[in-house]
Amino acid sequence: RPTFSRFNSNYNALQAKLEKRYSAGLSFTLSYTWGRAIDFQSSVNFGGENRPQDAFSLSDVRGLAAFHVAHRFVANYVYELPWMQGRRDVLGLLAGGWRFTGLISTQTGSPLTVNEPVDLSLRALGADRPDLIRDPNNGPKTPQQWFDTSAFVRLPALAGGQRSGTAGRNVVIGPGLVQTDLGLMKDFRITERQKMQFRFEGFNVLNRANFLNPLTNIGAPQTFGVIQQSRAARILQVALKYSF
Repeated sequence: RPTFSRFNSNYNALQAKLEKRYSAGLSFTLSYTWGRAIDFQSSVNFGGENRPQDAFSLSDVRGLAAFHVAHRFVANYVYELPWMQGRRDVLGLLAGGWRFTGLISTQTGSPLTVNEPVDLSLRALGADRPDLIRDPNNGPKTPQQWFDTSAFVRLPALAGGQRSGTAGRNVVIGPGLVQTDLGLMKDFRITERQKMQFRFEGFNVLNRANFLNPLTNIGAPQTFGVIQQSRAARILQVALKYSF
């Protein structure tokens, strides 16, 4: 049975990195990526947002990849607090030798496809999309309406169907991510080969609401464009690690 290629993908990016190696108790890495990923299909399953509206043409599924992220910035650092360094008394044992760590992650959102749940084209592919009349990403950016839902117009129920919607695949950009994680840790030496590490860690310490993607079913007007979930709120944890 012949095998042939029908799909391709394209990724272009500018990547920048600034690194400070450990000195004076401090090390950090800053990285930034500005990229664009385009493909015909982002998963093995040829369905959902990957399915073309017209079985005889694949051009309408070429668009932003599901994993496309236009901008991403990450900063991580480790800083050894300078006070009480080298002291062997009780105060030095308790107050010296602490390390402060942090991770800041920020990125733009991932692409989404608005779908039409009714087979108005009468093609039985289950892949109809509505018409697009303007940029949907100029929306309110609120949980109640993330994108401009009025930028999409449902297909008319034409006699005989056979008309594709003009909305492309993955034309809506979902919410991004901004998260700050912090940590404070110290090693307590027990013997030459044994030590106890105390860790206090905070994830999303600024308690920012990082929303998940909005719903994109144009056939459900009450929830179309609405965000119903978010990522985890602030999490704090304390841990002890024994090494021997």
